Amino acid sequence: MATPSAAPAAVEDMMQLVTYDEQFASQFEPYLERVGLASLGFDYHTVSVMGAQSSGKSTLLNLLFHTGFREMDATAGRSQTTQGVWAGRDPQAPILLLDLEGTDSRERGEEAATFERKSSLFALALSEVLVINLWAQDVGRFNAANLALLRTVLELDLQLFSAGAASTANATAGSAPPATRNHKTRLLFVLRDHAMTPLELLASTLRDDVANIWATIAKPAAAANLSLDTFFDLDFVALPHKVFCETDFLAAVANLRSRFHDGSLFLPAYRRGVAADGLAPYAGSVWETIRANKELDIPSQQHMLAHVRCESIAADAYAEYETATADVRAKLAPSPASGGGGGGGGKGPAGRRAVVTPVPRLLPVLGDASDASLVTYDGQACRYASDVAASRRDELVAKLVSATKPLVAAQAAGAAAAAKADLEAATRRTKDDPAPWAKYAADAAAAREAALAAFDAALGAEAAASAGPVLAFVPSAVAEAREAIIADLDGALEAGTADVRGRLSKSLVDAFGERVKAPLTAVLDAASTASSGASVSVSSTNSSSASVPGGGDGGVAPAVDATGLWTRVSDVAAAAWTATAADAGPALGADGLGLSPAEADEAVATTLRPDCVKRLLADVRDAVGSVSTLELRVTKRFDDGFRFDARGVPRTFAPGEDIEAAYLAALTAAEALLTTLSVTHLTGAATDGTPLVEPLVAPAERAAVSERLRRAASAVYVEARRSQEAARVRTSIPWWVFLSFAILGSNEAMWVLRNPVLLLLAVIAAPIAYVMYVGGGVAPLLALLPATVAPAVRAAVAPLVVHLRAALDNVAPPAPAAGGAAADPLAPPSPPRPAGYGAVGGAPSEVTAASGSSTNGVAAAAM
Repeated sequence: MATPSAAPAAVEDMMQLVTYDEQFASQFEPYLERVGLASLGFDYHTVSVMGAQSSGKSTLLNLLFHTGFREMDATAGRSQTTQGVWAGRDPQAPILLLDLEGTDSRERGEEAATFERKSSLFALALSEVLVINLWAQDVGRFNAANLALLRTVLELDLQLFSAGAASTANATAGSAPPATRNHKTRLLFVLRDHAMTPLELLASTLRDDVANIWATIAKPAAAANLSLDTFFDLDFVALPHKVFCETDFLAAVANLRSRFHDGSLFLPAYRRGVAADGLAPYAGSVWETIRANKELDIPSQQHMLAHVRCESIAADAYAEYETATADVRAKLAPSPASGGGGGGGGKGPAGRRAVVTPVPRLLPVLGDASDASLVTYDGQACRYASDVAASRRDELVAKLVSATKPLVAAQAAGAAAAAKADLEAATRRTKDDPAPWAKYAADAAAAREAALAAFDAALGAEAAASAGPVLAFVPSAVAEAREAIIADLDGALEAGTADVRGRLSKSLVDAFGERVKAPLTAVLDAASTASSGASVSVSSTNSSSASVPGGGDGGVAPAVDATGLWTRVSDVAAAAWTATAADAGPALGADGLGLSPAEADEAVATTLRPDCVKRLLADVRDAVGSVSTLELRVTKRFDDGFRFDARGVPRTFAPGEDIEAAYLAALTAAEALLTTLSVTHLTGAATDGTPLVEPLVAPAERAAVSERLRRAASAVYVEARRSQEAARVRTSIPWWVFLSFAILGSNEAMWVLRNPVLLLLAVIAAPIAYVMYVGGGVAPLLALLPATVAPAVRAAVAPLVVHLRAALDNVAPPAPAAGGAAADPLAPPSPPRPAGYGAVGGAPSEVTAASGSSTNGVAAAAM
């Protein structure tokens, strides 16, 4: 074919897409608009060319697509012409051309491989057709045929732009290349200077080489079982020598150009699916993704040597540091018994941090050792690549810092532990100390200052003088440790102060309890007896003239009421509180816990007073006792008021005494005491003037105690009435009865005197009868007679009654008394309820004058 006649584009119509230092051009989008590609949508194609430097790539593109890429001037010498990646457009077809920098360039030297990988992968990601330009005589060679580069490019293309790999690339570069690979690429091998070997044989060799590459490269999971044909189509074209066979060369070029222009080389499966107006940002994203992939960076031989040697030198320098610090590391390491790791950071079996002893002059030793290590490294690493030497030096410094930090931390921990131990020893108060709060604040403040001074002596001064890249962290680390030990010391002082303050509070509350206990018991005991000022004196008047509690003028003293009893208890508590508060002042003040007057007053008001009030209530409950103890108290109050007079002399209840008045007064006083002791009514200084009303006995229990009290009192009342009636019988016999008995019974008396047996029985029975009479035993004996004699009398009289009824049929029986059955003359009266006393159940049960009633007092009746 003839040489193409179209005029080539000017060099100005080309643009550098990627610079020599790997920067992507920001003017790519305006360039696409200028050359008329941006408005074509998907109707465009992309072709790239790669190959060895000075292999005629730019010349081939210019001949195929009439572009204006710069070409090497062979007459001026062989050198690098294309730098980076250049872009151009076929003026006769919508084809975008990418001209890549040649591989194996002398200019880039050992660092060329990195850019070659990046640029080739970039071209493969964008191009529908990738032209691989190589000399025919290089077929069968691995590096000369760019097969090594092709292997890397194919492998990374699958990893970065195939399914399952794009997400990793996105996360790395922050860009947005396609998430899946749904296109193919034509690999067009152009064999330059072809002469003798048939193209079919050369193509077969290249096919085998590419197939072998595909079989051995690492593939992502999505492409593991896919063949080469799934992603690539291989095509081969041979071009004769351009100089020696120029006519044939141009004809072959024209033929290849026609294939590009008629679309036979572009298949729909090759399209990237990127519209032309979005190609610029897409290409920039792909390039940034490729640049971010570290697998494409290949160090030069010098850098590789520098990496190896600097790493070895750094290891030797670090070993020198370890040798120099072996002694201090051994001292700062926890003991095996503690179970901790190195650096003083371990913990023992119980999770407690191991404590080490601070090492003198630790920081100077560590500073000298680290400086010597860095000097050793710098002296040997300066002969190698400076950037690698600096990078390895930074790594060495970081390693030295990592080794030094645990030692400094262990030193700080040891100093902190010693300081805290000194503080605790100085402020420790034993349990046997009678006044642990004495001068506690002053001792604690002095101990805190001494502990901080000891910590600063171990680290503070040395930390301020620390310098160098390794110990640069020390001042801030020591300052942080100092803040931590201050917090620990303050926490220990707070705990110690709280303990001492608790002991002080307990001591003051115990002292308050001791001051309250005895007077409180005395007040309650006095309230339980009639001799406490509320005893009952009984007049000789009848029951209608008896005075109720509080009458005053009726011969009955006022009963104990709630106000009086609890006022006396409040006075006792107030006196105890005044003494306790006086003791608390010095203990909480400057000579004790160091509180200010306002703080001491607040502590007394918010802590000590409530605790003392709780103790007072507890002591009151203990003094009042359980329900059974309360019942004994009120029963004793009734018994004392009823059985004893105001002088404490037992009553005999002679005829004429008003038993009913005594009974009512004693029972009312006992129930008043029950009401009083059921609920507290405290006030005064101990409660800060606030009334304190607390129930001591539940209402149901109080009602039960009241009921049992009334039953027991009723029994005692009946016993007293019977005794009084018996005394009245004894004293009411007239004198003439005895005279008649002496005259009429003289015969019987002489008959007894003459009969020895009867005389003996009379001598024996007389003292017994006298004792029973004096002791009040006649009345009970007479009470037994109806139960024993009545049955026999009824049996004897029954026949007579039958005959008498027959004679008295016309006689009406006497009418009963008004109101039903006659009232029992011995039943006790119902006393009035004390003021403020609620209903406690029904009226007390009546106690009948049955025989055999107890004479052993209220306690036996309550049983």
